[in-house]
Formats: sequence, C-alpha cells, structure tokens
Amino acid sequence: MARNEFKKGAAVRAFYDMNDHPQGYRFVRLLEQGASCPGASPEEASQPAAPAGDLPTMGLSTGWVPATVAEDFDGSSEEGVLVKLHGRFEDPYRQEGQVNGLLWRVRPDLVRSSLPRRELSLVVVRWRDYYQPREGSRTYNILNEGLIRDVLEGFGSPKEAFGKEGSYEVFTIFVCTGEHLSMVPKAALAAGLKGRHRAGLYFLWPTQRLALLRQPGAPGALSSRSTGSVPAAALEELMTGLESLGIRTCWPNPWPLYRDLAGKRWAWSLEPELARELKVPPTVLVTRAALDEKGVAACAASALEELGRRRQETHGGEQLPKDGYRGVVKLTFAWMGESVLPFTGQAGLEKCLAKLLEGTAPGAECLVQERVEGVRCELRALCVRDRAKEAQDAATAPAYAIELMRLCMHPPRHQAFDNTFALASHLTMTKEEAVQQVFAGDQALAQATEDQVHALATRWLETWLRSHPGGPPHVTRLDFMVALPNSPAGQQADVWTVEVTECGGSLCGIEVPPRTTATLNECVADPDHPVDGLPKPLPAFEKKEGAVPSRRSILPERPDRRGGVNGSYSRGTSARPGSGKELQEKQPMSNAAVALATVLALFLAQARLAPSARRRAPKLTAAVLALGGLAAVMARRLFQSARKEQRPAIAG
Repeated sequence: MARNEFKKGAAVRAFYDMNDHPQGYRFVRLLEQGASCPGASPEEASQPAAPAGDLPTMGLSTGWVPATVAEDFDGSSEEGVLVKLHGRFEDPYRQEGQVNGLLWRVRPDLVRSSLPRRELSLVVVRWRDYYQPREGSRTYNILNEGLIRDVLEGFGSPKEAFGKEGSYEVFTIFVCTGEHLSMVPKAALAAGLKGRHRAGLYFLWPTQRLALLRQPGAPGALSSRSTGSVPAAALEELMTGLESLGIRTCWPNPWPLYRDLAGKRWAWSLEPELARELKVPPTVLVTRAALDEKGVAACAASALEELGRRRQETHGGEQLPKDGYRGVVKLTFAWMGESVLPFTGQAGLEKCLAKLLEGTAPGAECLVQERVEGVRCELRALCVRDRAKEAQDAATAPAYAIELMRLCMHPPRHQAFDNTFALASHLTMTKEEAVQQVFAGDQALAQATEDQVHALATRWLETWLRSHPGGPPHVTRLDFMVALPNSPAGQQADVWTVEVTECGGSLCGIEVPPRTTATLNECVADPDHPVDGLPKPLPAFEKKEGAVPSRRSILPERPDRRGGVNGSYSRGTSARPGSGKELQEKQPMSNAAVALATVLALFLAQARLAPSARRRAPKLTAAVLALGGLAAVMARRLFQSARKEQRPAIAG
C-alpha cells in the first residue's frame, strides 16, 4: 500500500505505543483467553474478556496491532493516519475497565499491510498504580514513571534503536500483589513473543516485610502511599519461570545473581580468602526460622560467637568481648538503608534482631556484620559493561567502564540504638571537596584511597561477579566505606566493601544513558543472532549539574479515572515521536503560570486594601484573597485549555 493512499475501511497493521496517549493513560492491548499472542487477528482479539475481579492488567503496550483505516488519508495531514485499533484495551488506572477498540493516529510509515521482522521482544513487569506525581529519585525509584521511560525510550534505548522501523515490541504487565504475579500465563506469554531476542524487565521491589505488602491505608500498612513492593518469593517464581522459557532478565539481573545481590548473600557466603581479598567485614546470617526455633537470645549469642571466629580466621583479628562488640544488622531484600540498625553487645543485637525480623515472611533473613569504625565517607564505583569495546578488541573477558562517586555521611539518626552510627547520604562531593572535607587537604592520601577503591572494584569484577552463575552483570554499583583515624595526615585509609548493588540502584548524580545503553546491549547479546548497529558504544559518564527536572514524575497531568474514552473508543496520537516530550516540557509552564497568577492576585489584593480597611473589615480582606485564589485557578484552567487545543488528538 502506498504511503499516501490509505482508504477508509482498509485492513492494515498499525504500530501502537501506549506512551503516546496525549492525556497520559497507559492502555494495553489485552492478552485475551482466545488470543494468546499480541499479534492475533481482529476476530481472535474479539473473544470474550476474562472474568472480572482483581486481576493484573497485561497486554501489548508497544507493537503492531491489527487495525482498520478510519478515514481517508491523502498524505496532506501532519497528524498521521487515523485508524481503529482492534482488540480489547485496558488502562490499570481507569475505573471503567476494558474498552473494545481505540481510535489512534499513527505515522504513515508505521501503517502497513505487512510486518517487519521483530528484533526484540520485551516483557515489562511494573507497579499498577503508575500515576505517582510526587515520586522523585528517577534513577532508581521504580514508582517514578521517568525511570521506566528512560530505560524504554531514552538515549540508547530500544525505542531509539528499533522504533523508527517498528522492529520491536513491548508486553507490559501491571501488578500490585504477589497473587498478580502468580496469574501471569508464562507459557502463553512466551509463545506469543515475536522477537528474535527476548528480555524481561522487572520494575518492582521484592520484600520480606509483610506490612509493606498491605494496600495503602489498610490496617497495619506502613504507608498511605503505594510501595511498589511484592513478595520476594512470588517475584522469584515469575522471573525464574520466564527465564526457563528463554526470556532473559536484563533488568535488574538474572534471578540467581539478583537473589545474591538484593538478598545480600555475597556478604556471608564468600570463601575466607576471597572475603579477605575483597575487604568484606566479618558477616553471618540469622534467619527468621532460627529465631522462631531457638529464640532471639540464643541466635544473638551464636551470631557473636561466629563473628569472632570469622574475625580471626578471615582477617587475623583478635577476639573482641561480646559485651562491647559493635556491629550492624541488615534485613535482606530491603532498600535505601531503611532496615539497617547498629548494635552494641548481645543485648543490643537481640533488640535489633527482634525489631527487624518481627512481622517478616517465614523465610526472612538478616545479616549480622562487624561494624567498621571511623568511617568518614563512602566511595562508590559505578561499573557498566561495554560490549562494544569487547567486540572491537575481540576481548574474551568482560570490559567495564568505571566511574567513582564520593558520598557524604548522614548525621547519626539511630538514637535509640547508637547515637554514633551514620549511614551514607545522597549528597555527593567533587574530588576537590573530598580532599578538603574528608582527607584534611592531603591530596596524596585522597588519590591513594581512590586508587585502592578502583583496584577493589576491578577485583570484584574479575573474580566473584565474573564467575557467578547469573553474571557477569551488565551494570552494578560497588560501595566502599572509607575509614580514617582522627588525624588522617600521613595515615593510610582503611577501605571496606559495604554493598554490591543490582542494576537499577541509584546512580548518585550520574546521568542514565550509559546504563540504558548497556541494558539495550544486554537485551540483544546473542552472538547467534547479531543485530546491525549493536552493541552500541557506551556514551561518556556525565554528572548532573544543578537542579534536575528529571527527578520529578514526567506524567503530563493526572488522568481522570472515569474518563479517557468516548463510547468504546479512545483517541490518541503517535503522529510525532516527540509529542510526549513536548507535553512534559509544557507542564512546568503550567505550574509557573499558577504560581505567577497567585502572587499577582495576592499582591493586588493587599495593594487595593488600605491598612485601615484591612483592620476594620477582615471579612472583606478574606473575600479579596479568595477571589485572588479563584483567579489563579481560572488562569491554570485557561492555560490547560489552550494547551489541549494544540494537541493533534485528544482522548474522547
């Protein structure tokens, strides 16, 4: 079919992208009972929907969909071809449920009678409540829509590599419980994927804390907001099941490696020689099952005894008295330092174990680790695999680009346990700042410490991470504590490994393109099926400067749970690839307009009322201020109305 000759009623295939909806909805073309693959015919896609209930929303979010041209297109319109997409669609945020068919505008070159070869199929598993406008921390917070958009659509992403020709597809599963994960039809899903390469991306937080699994606002819930957390066992079952069907996990990491990183098993399972070489403090494991069987006192005494033995055998240290032993307890499958507590002596350890393991799943685990004294800062090494360099050099070993970050420490905030214990903050330092603030102006000591950290990170990559059954990772971050005496001049820093993170951890001020590129390269890393132009070279590491708008959620506006469709259709657009970005750029202007209108209204209100009038007529003052607020609201609505008129197509 010629590009400029689309006649009404013609049967075609159109390339659909849920993120192009102008009002921010996330409609997916459902995986129906009668249509087990995303590319099913219109007849198959019209089979009865699944029974109603609390079900996950899962379907094709990006890819080719059977469609019918809805109006003649002669090539003169810049809005694209208006088509009716066949099948049942659902947005997890809307309350009305499914709709039968969508009206959608598509670029003419992405409306075809025959389909291109799909190079890549992605399965994306994410949190159902996607509208989280106040979530920041875009580089690691799975509740921030921007994180997922960066991975799927940013620089070095699958959309950049395959979107122009439509040679990829994305199947998205929205969940919010462990039961949702168990409902995924793994075999049918795998059978329906068309790409030569298949990869799974999981944007969820596995946890062992039962309170995090309760719905926001429910009795016993830890938060009134969504947590993004699912049972670790349920996520393991889904990831390993899809991995066994040939869908490789590329975010965060394959389950065997992800389990050992997020479950912190590396810290206690290393052989003594390797633990000594990689500078891992003495660490032992305490399980919830052991606590229930033996009691907290027996578990604490046993842990301290084992720590003393490991201290002697691994690091050659002398036994420390149990009453004065200082350490930390860490709950596994926990995030952002929220379940790390310091202790002193057996009584303190008992208190920490009871607090962290109370209310956890039966298989929950805690690490008990010797505390490193005199920590002044953390140095973190972001390690990103460069498959393009490996191919260029015909390397037999993985090649990594490594970037160091320098982090300040939080003030102590565990007053009930130890008022001298501090964790790393999110605040970074330049090298020059670290020299002055941490190393007392000793540049040689600072450089020697960074060299030591770089060497330790390289040894991690060459030893345990390289030989791991789930590795080597395409992205990891290695965190090191830097301990110094009170007078560091002329001394050598003591560096210890504190964390080995999965792909998806915070980038600590580093821009995301290197990680996104490495993830894309990992998705197509099959030498038997090479893809032209891949692997892509890694872009250079760049640090964010000043205020970063990307820390905010990028949803253009709050979708109406009861709107978004007209009858049985919704109307969207993919006529211009940059339409989503344009909406994102316009939203701050709306906020600025509201702020400006409010300030002007208050200024005029105060200027109009003389001081004597304000004293004598307080009700009048309140009325004028109310009118000023109303004016601000009207200004916002007028601005949004003008913005909507500029959109090429509007839902409903």
